[in-house]
Amino acid sequence: MLEGIIIKGIGGFYYVKTKEGVIESRARGVFRDSDITPLVGDKVKVRISQEDGTGYVVDIANRSTQLLRPPVANVTQAIVVMSVKSPDINTWLLD
Repeated sequence: MLEGIIIKGIGGFYYVKTKEGVIESRARGVFRDSDITPLVGDKVKVRISQEDGTGYVVDIANRSTQLLRPPVANVTQAIVVMSVKSPDINTWLLD
């Protein structure tokens, strides 16, 4: 099994960056049964299929943080960028 981090998730396919490169993977049904959705930033273990070279996410490590919008996990730093002059700053939106 390879360990890696999910860098992109589109339509049930997850692209996992490992030391051997990026592997296109799908999540196992056990996550759906447990109501767990893999997120970008998750540290995962992937098993490679010998038939077509794609992977299957078999384990998701515990998350240290999780954002709901956008849905990402294990974020350690975020930067907020807003205009001060044009358009005028909206403190309500900033809050």
